[in-house]
Amino acid sequence: AILSDFGAALAQMRALLWLAQRVLARSEPGCLFPPEESGLSEAVLKEYSTMHNGCFYGRCLGFQ
Repeated sequence: AILSDFGAALAQMRALLWLAQRVLARSEPGCLFPPEESGLSEAVLKEYSTMHNGCFYGRCLGFQ
């Protein structure tokens, strides 16, 4: 049970890192945010809102 909890947390961390990689790939060097016309902000918010965050609570509280 504990191993599956940490596995779920790692899977969601992987998904968050994938989103971060997409943002970095489309951003200009040295800029914190991608250009607004790219539509990436909306895509990131949509992906983030559908992610399951329950795996970071309970036994994995403070995992990240």
